[in-house]
Amino acid sequence: MPGGIYTYITGYAKLRITGVSIEKFINKVQSSDIILFDIKRNKYKELTFKVNRCDLEKIKRVSTELHLDMEIINETGFLYYLQIFLQNRSFVLGVIIGMLLLYLATSFIWTVEIRGNEKVKTDELKTIIEDLGVKRGVLKSTIDHDKFIIELLNKESRLTWAELEIKGVRAMVRVAEGEKPPEVIDADTPCNIVARRDGFLLKLLPLNGERAVDDNNAVKKGQILVSGIIHSELSGTRYVHAMGQAWAHTYYEGEAEVDISDYLYEESGNHKVRYELVLNNTVIPMYFKDDDIDFKRYSVATENVFPEITTGYIPVHIRKITYKELMEKSFDEAMRLAKSKCEELAFQKSKELIPYNGKILQKFVKSDMTPQGNVHSKVTIEVLEDIAEEEKMIMSEEDEFGK
Repeated sequence: MPGGIYTYITGYAKLRITGVSIEKFINKVQSSDIILFDIKRNKYKELTFKVNRCDLEKIKRVSTELHLDMEIINETGFLYYLQIFLQNRSFVLGVIIGMLLLYLATSFIWTVEIRGNEKVKTDELKTIIEDLGVKRGVLKSTIDHDKFIIELLNKESRLTWAELEIKGVRAMVRVAEGEKPPEVIDADTPCNIVARRDGFLLKLLPLNGERAVDDNNAVKKGQILVSGIIHSELSGTRYVHAMGQAWAHTYYEGEAEVDISDYLYEESGNHKVRYELVLNNTVIPMYFKDDDIDFKRYSVATENVFPEITTGYIPVHIRKITYKELMEKSFDEAMRLAKSKCEELAFQKSKELIPYNGKILQKFVKSDMTPQGNVHSKVTIEVLEDIAEEEKMIMSEEDEFGK
């Protein structure tokens, strides 16, 4: 096969010649200084070969003289593709310009999602986030990640954690909310130590004040553990700022419910993908209608693979639809997976309630089936924690005067 840059530039064509004068054709072509390569005699009356594209007209004349049928199987080469480009340059230029515009569009934020907020309203957070520069239509390179996080936490005191993730044209803002910290009571202000929640008191360590309850007793939320009122025969009644630790066993519960039908099938690994062009509410399929989904059971996942670009009032985007084949599992296996997942979700819900200084001692799990056929789990976690909390005394004018 002739090689080199010349062959690549001019290109070559693969031809099929059929007829009874194959030998005469080969002899006449070779005598005309036409180079054939990759010659294959498939049948008695059929010959396939490759030839430089510049010799195509000569081959055509010879085959016509010998009453042979000539078929061009394919063509390749730089000049061949250049010719196609020149014949369809408007379309090709349109594709190139479209790709450049698409690349430019992906340099901007087109959607902003907020997750993790429960107490703080989404609209309030959205306003703050937009004021900080993360909003639709903003250039991604202009966003300072660290500065955004710091200013967001400073502006919204109910948030204890925040993270910004930019993926493609989507900005994802994840937040976590914390409980309002207890009121800090001045050290000179009289107060009691009370139980922050119900529990079984193991060890009470009064640092200042008078013990109000013995160890190894159940206590209720708000019950006084260390009193800030000290009675003495010598000094009378004094009001102090009580301090101390109260280590107790406490319990936190979490519940979850899952649909067992979500675990009856698993993905086989086979999948098919379709694309759709969405213009406002009009969907234009970008696939052949006879390309059926031949899976017996399948799941469907939809995502916008290209940004939603708004031109005037007409949003335009490309939608990707993935069909994944599902294989049926045994009921026992599905039940095991559903129960495991349900218990995990219930455990996470109960764990989220535990304070930072709590130590998990053990957990109790109870799972059963609901009348609707779902799996329901309840997880109770036993925790060792300090439940001491300062509570300011409500004092009368006489007490204020006498202290």
